[in-house]
Amino acid sequence: KLYVPLLLSGLALITSCTKNFEKINTDPLSVNQEQFNPNYLLSTAQLNYTGSVDFAYETWRGNLIYASTMMQGMSSVISYWAGDKYMLNEGYTAAYWEKAYPDQIKYAADLVEFTKGKAQYNNVHQIGRIWKALMFQRLTDLYGDIPYFDAGKGYYTGNLYPKYDAQQAIYTDLLKEVDEAGTALAAGGDAVTGDLVYGGDVNKWKRFAASLMLRMAMRLTKADATLAQSYITKAVGKTMTGDADNALFKHDANGGRVTQNRAAQVLLGDGGQENFYTRWSSTFINYLKTNNDPRLGKVAVTKLYLTDVTKAQNPAFTTTASVQKGMPNGKDLSGITGRDVRQDASYTDFTDYSSPNPGMLKRDGNTIILTYAETELLWAEAAQRFNIGGSAAAHYNAGVTAAMTYLSQ
Repeated sequence: KLYVPLLLSGLALITSCTKNFEKINTDPLSVNQEQFNPNYLLSTAQLNYTGSVDFAYETWRGNLIYASTMMQGMSSVISYWAGDKYMLNEGYTAAYWEKAYPDQIKYAADLVEFTKGKAQYNNVHQIGRIWKALMFQRLTDLYGDIPYFDAGKGYYTGNLYPKYDAQQAIYTDLLKEVDEAGTALAAGGDAVTGDLVYGGDVNKWKRFAASLMLRMAMRLTKADATLAQSYITKAVGKTMTGDADNALFKHDANGGRVTQNRAAQVLLGDGGQENFYTRWSSTFINYLKTNNDPRLGKVAVTKLYLTDVTKAQNPAFTTTASVQKGMPNGKDLSGITGRDVRQDASYTDFTDYSSPNPGMLKRDGNTIILTYAETELLWAEAAQRFNIGGSAAAHYNAGVTAAMTYLSQ
């Protein structure tokens, strides 16, 4: 008899404890799928496209150390800047591959999959498709056949080993995606609050999509001219109309390495001595001089540093075009005859070699995604090759003018 009341009390206690079990065990600060705003994914995908969170690993290694010197736009005497020494470094060639899928593609693919079929997120979904296509174009341009159709969907499909797809199939689908997404954007639709490029301006995104489609189609002129012409024709009258349409990512100097301009932070010396020992190449400077290019005085300065010893920056640097001097490529500081830049006929003092104008290297500066100038130059080629889109000369002049106008800002 004594146990019965105790048993009943225990049952009552258990019942009362489990009555609001789900509510009690739900974190009020957590966000579920119904509450999550996919605009945050768009912001992350856009920021990460400009460079990974790991000190812009792929920008520093792939873009600057390798590509910029190999193409002889830049020159460096730092030993590990291997591009203009034509030395194989698999870490540099694979840098973008290593970072693109986990740091960039993943967020764009997640955005597209999460918003698929949700009318309330139509615009952010379409912009996600366009941004994803932008990322994949760069990947396939660099590496050819890559995982594409199944890539970035592991969470949704369970496929953690996506197959490699042929570049031809990839480009065909990229064009389709950008065309469809640009058309499906609705000016009166959902507000895109996470857009760090155009601030949610859907009309600018439509023009960006058409301009990106034009760029993609022009890459196919020698691979599939028929397909190229069909998409070039679709883009007529829909692309960027001025510098106000430029797709630029404005960085923030106060957010640390993650939010700063990726190229600027490296060339300003965050990685070591890049700021002093990396200069404009003689190939680049000589080309501008030979062609009397008015941009030379905007992009290059000499005497940026006071001496070779202190390496302190000189506030009274020189922008005079006639005295600019590029540094020869393929040189180092080894002391070996024929390799050491100090033995080159052009050498007088390191401070005499031209550096990028400090006005171009700002931690809060823009990363250029796609511009009206590039679009007009693409139209010039389309007109010349296929007689599509108007006058080649008019487009060419508009493109050069737009490029110079942007640099003058």
